[in-house]
Amino acid sequence: MDVINKTGLKGFYILEDHSPTSDPDISSNFTTFIPAIDNQLITYSVEYFTSYIHVQAADSAGNLSAVYSLSPPDSYNISVSANPPEGGTVIGNDTYFCNDTAIVKAIPNEGYIFENWTEDGIEVSINTVYSFIVTEDRTLVANFTLNTYNITVLSNLEVCGTAAGEGTYNYGDYVTVVATTIDTCCVFINWTEDGIEVSTDAVYSFTVTKDRTLVANFDTLNFIDTYTIIICDKIILLNLRKLAEDGYEVTGCKWFKNGIEVTKTPTKDEFSYSEDFDKLLEPAPTYYMYQLITRNYGVLCPTEKIIISRNKASGCLDAENSSNLLAYPNPVPSGSLLTLEGVVKDSSIYVYNHLGACVRSINATADIMTFTLDLPQGIYLIRAEDKVVRVVIVK
Repeated sequence: MDVINKTGLKGFYILEDHSPTSDPDISSNFTTFIPAIDNQLITYSVEYFTSYIHVQAADSAGNLSAVYSLSPPDSYNISVSANPPEGGTVIGNDTYFCNDTAIVKAIPNEGYIFENWTEDGIEVSINTVYSFIVTEDRTLVANFTLNTYNITVLSNLEVCGTAAGEGTYNYGDYVTVVATTIDTCCVFINWTEDGIEVSTDAVYSFTVTKDRTLVANFDTLNFIDTYTIIICDKIILLNLRKLAEDGYEVTGCKWFKNGIEVTKTPTKDEFSYSEDFDKLLEPAPTYYMYQLITRNYGVLCPTEKIIISRNKASGCLDAENSSNLLAYPNPVPSGSLLTLEGVVKDSSIYVYNHLGACVRSINATADIMTFTLDLPQGIYLIRAEDKVVRVVIVK
């Protein structure tokens, strides 16, 4: 099938891959028109210039048959950009010939999602990869938006405290969540996520990169088992050292008997309680309570009831009971060496006077300890973990 070009010459079109064709259906993709004799391709030479292509064709005998100058196909610029620039990367800035297929691509950066391609503010595609036939210059914009994430905060005990700071935030936002204790009977413990601790600070800040559910954990205060010692059913003694180790700066203490505050006790200070020097603490239904005053947490709530049960009370152990603690010599002169058997290595040994005050503490370096008791004469209690022995110091 002969192809007639616009000048009336018969010949072949040369495609971009330099193959000849006489198919008019695809002749629009030509780069050069080559004249022919009797529908046969003839010898030709091509010169490429800035604005046109010069073709000189000859027959099989080398006779010049035609000279034809053809302008190159129209070309168009395809320009692509990202909005905002930090939202992602775009590919496809290039120059294309008319009717070429252009492919542009949008790649979102971390924290962003691709929204659409627009031209002059009008959406033309919602696909990250957009292809089209080039017929004109085009300026395309790939639009990106920041991801948003939900931050959820919860309180494990709403009667104890609240958690604030939840909401919907953009990727990269710096967020602060706050746990607030609303009851003096409670204390904030930590923030957890999926059961794993993420912070022990009530005010916790972080950068948003994903959905998060944070739990502010609170606990009720219960100092009875942890911070009190009942000695010989006579004295309730606060373990001030343990309280200090756990972060409580105790400055005072109030004692209560059957819910009524007791303002005076025969003990040395407010950090211990007794009924009288030689009087036992009263068993149930009588109960005792105490309330700590601290520098860093203010006045804490009263403790649960301390009930003295005779069959469960520690009692006072005699020195002769060697299955617990054995102290000798006993009595021991003041300033002399005392040997104590039955202690546990690396535990603490505490010495209390008759007022319930701890007057000395010793670190046990062995199971049998020998140390000097340079104390005034009197009756003392020595405690090592849950074992107690009474020691008399004489002049």
